[in-house]
Amino acid sequence: SLNPPNEPVIERSLKLRSPLAGDPIRLGDHLLLPLEDGKLYRYTLDLKPAEGGYTWRSRLAPTSARCYLAALNEVKFIASDGRNGLGMWNWPAKEQFATPVLLGRGDGRLKLSERLSGPPLVMPSQNEFRALIPGRGGILTLLEGEKLRVTRTWDLKGQITTTPFLRDGHLLCIVDENRLVCIDPTKDIAKWEHATTGEGIVGRPQIVEDMLIVADRSGRYVGVNPRTGRKFGNGYQVKATVAPSSSPIAFGSNRAFAPLTDGTILLLSLDLLRSSWWHRLFE
Repeated sequence: SLNPPNEPVIERSLKLRSPLAGDPIRLGDHLLLPLEDGKLYRYTLDLKPAEGGYTWRSRLAPTSARCYLAALNEVKFIASDGRNGLGMWNWPAKEQFATPVLLGRGDGRLKLSERLSGPPLVMPSQNEFRALIPGRGGILTLLEGEKLRVTRTWDLKGQITTTPFLRDGHLLCIVDENRLVCIDPTKDIAKWEHATTGEGIVGRPQIVEDMLIVADRSGRYVGVNPRTGRKFGNGYQVKATVAPSSSPIAFGSNRAFAPLTDGTILLLSLDLLRSSWWHRLFE
C-alpha cells in the first residue's frame, strides 16, 4: 500500500522498459530494479519515472543471466554481473546518478571464484560492510570492509539450494536440499550440520522457543538445537498423505503453526519434538 492507514488502497501499475532479470530491492526510499536489457533503474516508491540505466551485465554474460542485488545501507548496494563479478554502487536519494565504487582492477568489479547462485546476505555490522556470497559450486564467500575484500571462504561440498539466512544470530544455509549447515563467520569450518533422513527441507527453518524446527517433504518435523545442531528427539511424522507446505512458526506457548499441502494446519506441540518418549507414544 502507498497510502496512510485507514485510507483507500491505490493500486499503481508500472510498465517496465524490459522484463525483470532479478528480484527488486528497496534502497532507502527507492526501488531498484535489474532488467533483462542489462540495465539498472531506480524508482521512487510512488513509481515516478525511472532514473539510471546503468549496466549490470558483463559483456561476457549470456542474455539469460540473472542479476542479484543487495542493499548495504540506504545509499550503497552491490549487484552481480551475470558471471562471477560483483559491483558496488553509491546512489544517494537526492542524486540523479549513481557512482560506481571501484572494487577490483579493470572494470572495477570484484571477481569471485564462481558465479553467484543467489542473492548476497548482508550481515549486521557496526563499522563496516559484511556480506555472504553463495556460489554455484557450493563455495560460500565472506566479504568485509568498505571495499568488500574476501576474508574467508567455505566449501560446503554440494549445491547451495537455499541462500544464507540468519536466525537469532545463527547463520544458516541449505545445501543439496536436505543439509542444514550452520556457519560461524570467525571459523574456517562449519559449526555444525544437520541432514534430514527424509526428502528435502521445506522452506527456511524458524526458531520456535528453544529449537529450530526442520520440516521435510516426507512429512517429518525435527527439533534441532540451534547452538549445536543436535536433535532434541526423534521428531514427529505426519500420518496423513500430506506434507509441510512451509516452515512452521511459533503459535502461542509450546506450539508451532505448521501449514500442510492440503490446505490444513497442524498445531504441532513442541513436546512431540523434544523427547523420544513422546515420539513412541504417537507412533
